[in-house]
Amino acid sequence: MGHRKKHAPRRGSLAYLPRHRAKNPVARIRHWPKISADQPRLLGFTAFKAGMTYVFTIEDRKRSPNFGKEVMRACTILDTPPILICGIRTYTKTPYGLQHLTEAWMKEPPSDLDRTLVLPENFNTEDMIQKLEKDLDKTSNVRVIAITQPKQTNIAKKKPDITEIEIGGGTVPQQFE
Repeated sequence: MGHRKKHAPRRGSLAYLPRHRAKNPVARIRHWPKISADQPRLLGFTAFKAGMTYVFTIEDRKRSPNFGKEVMRACTILDTPPILICGIRTYTKTPYGLQHLTEAWMKEPPSDLDRTLVLPENFNTEDMIQKLEKDLDKTSNVRVIAITQPKQTNIAKKKPDITEIEIGGGTVPQQFE
């Protein structure tokens, strides 16, 4: 007899190639939602995964064989300590995409931030804010530089995570305010 072909499904999804650990546990958000609110507001927040559990819910998908029945689903528990806004950063639109314009930092950032960044002796916040106001006509996006406060959680972590969170809604001057 000849060689027989092996019939078996492949092991593992190709959607997760290459399979390796992420460089950074903080997610990188490439697209922020466009909102049409009157008042500016933050378009996200940071959270730590605290664990997992399960919940009982009523199946609401019409084509599911369990439609209308109580089913058990896995769910993730998130710990969301208050974030601290350390700075503001503005961007301008160019033919090559968004380009960093200016930024301003708080006067006395928390000492935890030294674990993540090399900080200058003192920030000249007033000059930075004046420069931001001067460049408002060129500004297309306003984002805040926020850090997590892991000390306020039960997580054994001391190093804060830094994220940029976009401000959506209102006009650019309102977002700057």
